[in-house]
Amino acid sequence: MEEELCRECLRSIYDIYPLMRKLAMDTFENDETKLTRTQQIALLSLSREKVLNMSQLAATINTSNEQATRAVSQLVDMGLIERSKDIHNRRMINVRLTEKAEQLLKRIKDAVVEDSVRKLSVLPAEDQVKLTESLKVVCSLIRRANGL
Repeated sequence: MEEELCRECLRSIYDIYPLMRKLAMDTFENDETKLTRTQQIALLSLSREKVLNMSQLAATINTSNEQATRAVSQLVDMGLIERSKDIHNRRMINVRLTEKAEQLLKRIKDAVVEDSVRKLSVLPAEDQVKLTESLKVVCSLIRRANGL
């Protein structure tokens, strides 16, 4: 029975994932920068981690080193990411956000929050409370399942 519960749990995650992604990413995609999904995720990952080497970034955004390198190169050209050699290993390249990227992400995150608040405000207050509490529990359990 536990295996079937795990399967149902995963089906629910697959159901909620596109809904949450739409809630959060629609505003990001409406921005005038026209960033690709990989570029968006790279920027968001770097906003959380601050500095990553290319292998770490590829693993974090769940893509190949080649795809991550391509996305980073384009973001460097846009002035959103800067590269630097690792001081301990000159063959390793670290990437970090530029001030321009920090400002862009703040503007987009603020817009995402405003858009999401507008969308969620159609729910009655008690449903908003239930959703908030439920999502806190879901996040906590998923972190625990991933050993985080």
